Amino acid sequence: MSGLCILCLPIIDADKAASGVGSAMKTQARGFLSSSWSATRERLLVDAGNHLVFAFEAAALGKALSVLLGKSALSGSELDEEIDLDLPTGSHLAGLVDLIWDCIDAPEAHRLGCKAVHCLVQSVVTALCWAIVASPLRRKGRSASPAMPWHVKRAIGYMRANLGHSMTVASIAREAGISVRALQLAFRRFKGTTPLSYLQAMRLAAAREELLNSTSPPSISTVARKAGFTHMGRFAAAYSEAYGETPSETFASSGSIVARGDRQARENRLR
Repeated sequence: MSGLCILCLPIIDADKAASGVGSAMKTQARGFLSSSWSATRERLLVDAGNHLVFAFEAAALGKALSVLLGKSALSGSELDEEIDLDLPTGSHLAGLVDLIWDCIDAPEAHRLGCKAVHCLVQSVVTALCWAIVASPLRRKGRSASPAMPWHVKRAIGYMRANLGHSMTVASIAREAGISVRALQLAFRRFKGTTPLSYLQAMRLAAAREELLNSTSPPSISTVARKAGFTHMGRFAAAYSEAYGETPSETFASSGSIVARGDRQARENRLR
């Protein structure tokens, strides 16, 4: 796979697409482009639905992009772009890829020749260049990064709503509608940690929130159990490691401006 760019665009139900019923491409979605096959595999595991994978030589894209963005358009880092198919440039790109799909999938008597398909491939590269240039993220000077998948958002929502209950990676994955392996890859890619580590951080933040807002001396064990901790010794150790103080010290400092500012900073890390 070295030296290739991989364009992945979402398609409708695979059986419907294979039967030739209607257009293969969705008209309202996002695709993505990558120069890393491993990153592409991870993203395909995370994203829901089927995708049409279109691979071509990176040199062809680099040459076309150099005209629009400069000679170093593809140098220095792996290519990682998100393609908005709702934009005209994205819609045109999807239409061309859809046409190539039809040419390949059509009965032999109706297929276009190799030269015609080659011309269409060149048109895809050109359309892809314009889709990259038109990216709102690139125009703002930021590299485009894939949006957090709804599976991850659903997993986080499930965790937040059930902090006091026992959870495993398997149960979180089941509620999110994704495999355990895909869930782990998604959290590593989009949150930089594991699902259970993220869950523990959420539980610690919830316990700290209650301690900071308590108006009377709280029962530390009750606060811990409410946040989902069943072992008080492990809770105390994890809390001290995360915040540099014991739960009791947090309550003692709950009225200070410094403590409340620190609370806000901790909350922002989990958003």
